[in-house]
This record gives sequence, structure tokens and C-alpha cells, in this order.
Amino acid sequence: MIPMMGIGETNASQGPSIAVKPNYTKNQIKQDGVIFVQTKPGQTQQISLNIVNLSKSSQSFSIEPTTAFTSGGGAIALNPTKNLPVDKTLKYKFKDLVQDGKKQTINLGPNKSTNVNFNVKAPDKTYNGVILGGLYIKPQLPPEAAKLKGVSVNNKFALAMPVYLRDNNNQPIKPKLTAQTIKPGKVANQPVIYTKLANEKPTTINQMQIKDKIYRKSDPSKILSKSNQNGLSMAPNSNFNFTNQFGKNALLPGNYHLSLKASDNNGNKWTIEKDFHITITQAAINNANKNWWWIILLIILLILILILCYVLYRQHRKQKNLIAQQQAELDKRNDQPK
Repeated sequence: MIPMMGIGETNASQGPSIAVKPNYTKNQIKQDGVIFVQTKPGQTQQISLNIVNLSKSSQSFSIEPTTAFTSGGGAIALNPTKNLPVDKTLKYKFKDLVQDGKKQTINLGPNKSTNVNFNVKAPDKTYNGVILGGLYIKPQLPPEAAKLKGVSVNNKFALAMPVYLRDNNNQPIKPKLTAQTIKPGKVANQPVIYTKLANEKPTTINQMQIKDKIYRKSDPSKILSKSNQNGLSMAPNSNFNFTNQFGKNALLPGNYHLSLKASDNNGNKWTIEKDFHITITQAAINNANKNWWWIILLIILLILILILCYVLYRQHRKQKNLIAQQQAELDKRNDQPK
């Protein structure tokens, strides 16, 4: 379970003076500061927030439904994004279930409050686990305020109210952690390995710890990269790129192996053992600039391989033509009358 989150470069106490709380319904599963309702197939469910302006001046806010995803840093995110990183296992997007899915804008006078309502239609068929989304509350500053000194910080402040939907079948679901892909990249001019970790089940992963190591498949004794991270979380049916720094180690082409162990606060444990391959092109592109000699060597090697392939192809074609010519001469001789 994730609490209501403050999002931005400031803390809640430094942002606009606002109080937000959920309006609980009869089918609210637990009154713990978030919206968590139990639905029936095809049921239209109203979810509601109470927003209070605690300041001495009027404020405007936008409230937008969002779909939960996992951020690049390994945290459950509820902010709106144009390019939602959707996992192939995600069946229902919360925002698509909101019938009036467009964001609402409200204006509140000093010390005034109001309720903001959205209607959510549950899937027509019974579903397992939870569907997670949020209501993203962001202050709307007037155009003239953008020119004032210091307001740019407040404009980055926002709140997100998590919204959980759970079907009335209430089947227990355990998260499933997998490594979908392993690819090289580069951060701050240093080579890295991105492992796309996916939570393939409709439930959250909380307080996850990951320990991993990467080595060349031919030499397990030499660890090229290792990581130990705590406090990670993942949204249902989502993925993110877990990063391994390669540091001073050159990213050479060849076969590698990832050995990863993970666990969460619910006692779930996962072990992932997976081979992956770095091509000559990938190594040349993603190595640090200080390894130019490796890049030059790889390019030369690639050119030599291409030349060798061409020579072998020419020899094979020449030999094939010679055999065909000999066969034609033999057939011609056999056709002559004796």
C-alpha cells in the first residue's frame, strides 16, 4: 500500500496550502488515507476527494486521473505522462476506466473546500489482483504569476492520491519478478547495463531489495559489475530499467551472465539467472570515450570479418560456377553420338 504522495522539488509543507482527503464509500476496503474500493464486474463506482484551500487567497487546481507505473528509479509513480511505459502484461489501465477521464479544474476561495468526483467503470469480467491508478492534484498558476520571483518552485509541487480497485472475488496474488531484456547503454559517458525488470502480476511489490552481479560467461570468478539496492517498489504489471554501472571496465563484445536475487517485505523471493550477448556494434557505441582504442579495434575487427565473409562468398560462388561449368561440359559430351 502506498500513501498519498507529494511529488515535486518541494515538501508538502513548502507547497501551496492545501489539504486533501478521500471521501470513503460503503465499499471502501480500509480507511487508511487512500481510496481502496471493492468493485463488482461492470459496476460504475464513484470516487471522491475533498480538497481544502488553507491559504488566505484563492487557488486553482487541476485534478487528473492517472495510471500507476514504475519510475526509472524503482518507485511507484502516479504522475501523468505522455509516454506511459506500459508492460505487455498490463490488462487494464486505470485512466481508461474513468468515464470522465479528462482532468477537472477547480477554483477555491480562501479557507473554502469542495468535493471532486470521478466515475470509474469496473471491468465487465472478474479480474484478479488490483488495478492501481491515482488522482493527480496540481496547482494552476495564472500566466502573470509565472513572471514573479520564486513561483517556479511552487509550480512544480503536486499531490497524488492513490486509487486501488479490487474485484469482489478477492483472490490472493503473488508478484512475479522477471528480467525481460538486458541491454547495454551509457550514462554520463560511462557504460552501463540496463536490465528491464518486470512485475508481471496485478499486485504491488514493496520494500524490494536487489543484489546482482554481472560477469563474462567464460570467467565467473571476475565480477565486472555488482549492485545492492534497497527500498524499491513496483506498480502492478509494470517494468523499469535496473541499472548496473560498469565503471572503468570496458564493455567488450561477447557473452555475459546476470545473477540476480531479490526479495520484498512480504517474504517473496526471486532468483534470476540469465545470459546475454553484447555485439561489436553495441560495445563500440556504449563504451566510454577514453576507450577509443577499443572502439577502433572493434571497428577494424568488424571490417576484417566483413572482408573475410566477402572472400568466402566469392570463393564459394566461384567454386559453384566451376562445378556447374564442368557438369555442363560433361553433359555435352554425353549427348554427342558415339
